[in-house]
Amino acid sequence: MVTQTAPTSRRAWRRTRARELAAPFGGVVHRRDLRAAGIGRDEVRSELRGERWVALGRHTIGIDTALVPEAWPAKAAWAVWETGSGAVLDGVSAMLAAGLENFTEEQIVVSVPRGTRAVRLPGVRVHSHRVIHAAPVPGLPRMPVEVAVVNATGWAVSDRQAALIVILAVQQRLTTATRLTEEMNGRRRVRRRQLLREVFREVAGGVQALGELDFARLCRQYDVPEPTRQRLCRGPRGRIYLDVWWEEFRVGVEIDGVQHRQGLAPVEDALRDNEVRLRGGPVLRIPSLGLLTDPGGFMRQVRELVAHRKVT
Repeated sequence: MVTQTAPTSRRAWRRTRARELAAPFGGVVHRRDLRAAGIGRDEVRSELRGERWVALGRHTIGIDTALVPEAWPAKAAWAVWETGSGAVLDGVSAMLAAGLENFTEEQIVVSVPRGTRAVRLPGVRVHSHRVIHAAPVPGLPRMPVEVAVVNATGWAVSDRQAALIVILAVQQRLTTATRLTEEMNGRRRVRRRQLLREVFREVAGGVQALGELDFARLCRQYDVPEPTRQRLCRGPRGRIYLDVWWEEFRVGVEIDGVQHRQGLAPVEDALRDNEVRLRGGPVLRIPSLGLLTDPGGFMRQVRELVAHRKVT
């Protein structure tokens, strides 16, 4: 005798199973995954007609009628599934899928194989590549971290944002400067190649990178007298910095290397703190990354410091 599942038990089972399938994606599920789990097309249509589930495109089902794909990762899943065949997360979106924190982006970025007829979706930016090799990881398909980081720096709105993307990726151990350098060197064309080379060196080099910093060149570029002394020093609690001094004016600059702190916050703090120091003390502090992301802002402060001492 064959035991048949009662209709109410079947409904309860499929709704529970659908919630389980949708949980990793923020409450949305692909129709394909529902079918693979044994939930047929007729059953999906029944839930949609009853307004218990909602169709969010050709492939995406929201299992909560109040849900719209606005939050991560639901929006990312919707973007990948609805954009077109072979779509993968790319740029910052791929980095977020890999675990990036403390960075937000309004648009979801996906890439598709060249020739794909991509569906244009609100809030989704689409790029095409001749060849796409998705990372061998579970979950939403995405570019490998190194590929995504270098792509993201090219799409960044400024050099500052490009540097921040690299710094966060390395500080949060999503990748290393060595692997990023290998990815960049393997490409014929890279936007901001010189900036990336310098940022990679900064986040990887530590003391060596500080020792190689040509601060005198920056002084010449920004019409500041060249310093009379430039040397590496070790301060309290293991702090390493480049000590720059103008003997004639009795003023100096201390340039800090990359520390294990989040993003570009030290750069912003230093610009603000130096405005206070300019009104009194003879020494400014500059994070080395600040000379890459905002050289004009910091060298203006150095020029003002030296000019003030000339007058007094």
